[in-house]
Amino acid sequence: MPQREYVINHNTTYGYHQNDNVPPINSFLRKDKYEILTIGTIRDFEINSTVLENTKSSEVFKFSYIGDGEVKEKLETFSKTLGINNVVFKGRYNPEDERELIYNCDFVSVLRYCDSENNKTALPNRLYSATIAGKPLVAYKGTYLAEIIDYYKLGIVLDSLNNLEKELLNYIDNDFKYYTVGRNNFLDKIKGDNTNFRESLIQILKG
Repeated sequence: MPQREYVINHNTTYGYHQNDNVPPINSFLRKDKYEILTIGTIRDFEINSTVLENTKSSEVFKFSYIGDGEVKEKLETFSKTLGINNVVFKGRYNPEDERELIYNCDFVSVLRYCDSENNKTALPNRLYSATIAGKPLVAYKGTYLAEIIDYYKLGIVLDSLNNLEKELLNYIDNDFKYYTVGRNNFLDKIKGDNTNFRESLIQILKG
């Protein structure tokens, strides 16, 4: 973008209300199974199919795809063809149910390759909804989204898809301890940016 001063508005209303609050973070305890949720429009067949194939024998992680789109149908067919049993697919959901669906999972997936300008630069709704809900994100290296997640310690950024189960368990045991501080810093950044945007807009409208 041209070198000038910009005012940023994040794709969330967090920071617009005085009574905004977020839930506290509980300890990430070891358990028998963890849910990795993809919610919204289902995209990026290549990376998701690779993840499902590489983890099809996992008894520790299950994958949930809740939403619609052509890729959802392709992934569902792909999973049935390969006999992948640790994945569930659900269709459209009521927007008012999204918060509860995210609260009930363990990780939120924002996996995408850096294979298009949109994937390289986009910051999806899941970045904000998962962070507000206190759920770590799972991303792949090379995108601006991955940079944000890595900088603020909002989850795990994968360099490879070959050892996903091992990488996630290592994150739970060793790296999740950095999540709360990073999350608080990111939410403070959002709140400051959105408040500044609102005040700047009000000044512009006042003329």
